[in-house]
Order: sequence, then C-alpha cells, then structure tokens
Amino acid sequence: MKTTKHLIGPLALLLASGPLLGQDTGFSAQAGAIYGFDSLEKVTRNRVGAAIGISYENSIYKTSNMFRLNLMWSAFPGKTDTITAPGIKTSLTSVQFSGDVFLKTPVEKLKFFAGLSANSYSASYSPEKDPNKVADGIKMGIRTGLDYRYSQRWSFEATFQLTELGTSYADKGGGLNPAWMQFSARYHF
Repeated sequence: MKTTKHLIGPLALLLASGPLLGQDTGFSAQAGAIYGFDSLEKVTRNRVGAAIGISYENSIYKTSNMFRLNLMWSAFPGKTDTITAPGIKTSLTSVQFSGDVFLKTPVEKLKFFAGLSANSYSASYSPEKDPNKVADGIKMGIRTGLDYRYSQRWSFEATFQLTELGTSYADKGGGLNPAWMQFSARYHF
C-alpha cells in the first residue's frame, strides 16, 4: 500500500507535465571536453579537462536574436611538473557564469556566439606548495564560438575561452591567463 502511494504522486506529476516536455523550455544541459593551449598548460602542465553545465536561452526583447545564460563547472587536472618545480602538481576547478549573444550565419542551423564570463577558480596542489600564485576572487573572461542545432533537442558547439587567473613566480613570472577550446554536446529541454 505504501509503495503504491509513493508511486502515484510522482506518476501523476509526470503525466501532468507531459505537455510541457514536448515544448522547448529554453533550458539545456551540456557536457564537454576541453583542450587547452600553452597558457593552460603553464598552470596545470596538462592540456585536457572536462565541463558540465546548465543554460537558459531566450530571444532578446523585440528582436529575432537570441541570448544565453550559462552556469558551468570545469575541471582541469594537473600533471606533475618535472622541470620548473619538480614534484609539484597543480589542478584547477572553475565555476563559471557567462552570457552569450547569438548571431545568425549563412548556414541555417549554425549560429555564431560571443560573450563574457565571470570565473571563480580553486587550485589544489600536490604537495601543498607551488610557485604559482593563483589569485582569489572573481576573474573575468571572454568566449566565442559556433553552435550547430542538430535537432530540436540536440546541439553541438565549439567554444574558445580566455580567462584571467593570477600571477606566476616561476618561469620568469607573468600573468596566468588560461585559454582553451571546449567541444560540447547540449540537450535542450
């Protein structure tokens, strides 16, 4: 009896939301693979990473152009440094809030987008010391890319991202501004 009661409520909710599932809500979820440039490798001694996120997309008021707001979590695993700081490994994680504006292209299902991001990084070191000073606080970034809408539910995108991070005291110092390409699949609800 209890099992039946526990199943009826969620089943009724699912059936009532059936018409909504057929409509495009503007929300989407994405997962992506990251390939970094030299600037990312300078921090993590590695070029790969992964990202997951959620987004909301809608049209800009009184236009046919679209905007998108994104919340994404990214992981950039480090490798052990063997040259500048032997035995040290730096890994990064990032929480990113970004906004994009879409522009149409001559190809019907392909759109160009550009945007800005606010990034909060966390660094983990192994062992606990690292010659890189990774700055705290919110760091700004830019993004640009192409979005291909494969079907009503699926789209694929390639995104170039460049963000601020901090300052390095190793390798002659300088700013740490990691850049990467992200290749994502997105499911639209």
